[in-house]
Amino acid sequence: MKSTFSIITAIILFGSLTSCKKITSVYWKVENQSSSNIQLNGVTPDSITINNSISPGTTITLYIDHRYPGSAGDMEISQQQKIDIDSLIIINSVSEIMQRSPQNLENWESEAIEPNEVEFVLIVEDSDF
Repeated sequence: MKSTFSIITAIILFGSLTSCKKITSVYWKVENQSSSNIQLNGVTPDSITINNSISPGTTITLYIDHRYPGSAGDMEISQQQKIDIDSLIIINSVSEIMQRSPQNLENWESEAIEPNEVEFVLIVEDSDF
């Protein structure tokens, strides 16, 4: 009787775990392809202040969002209405502000990197200032 109960419990647990909807994680990254350091200032949706300096040739993750149901293959850039980072400002080493808007999603490259992970990367170059 005890083994029957254990088997039934295992079947119910397995069914509930496999029927859960998967969550797609969205990674927001900035890649510095310019010839000088850049400064990033902004705020994440969780109200965390962004204040990072990035050296040339370096990529950093600004924010990881775990709020998207479904798989990365189901997600298209058109589903994402705007970037998830508020008021992002990028400044180069001579205090020039990036001319391309970081708030414009079309300035970000996107790629499904795992079945449930999508990466948005903003590539910053000297011509952006």
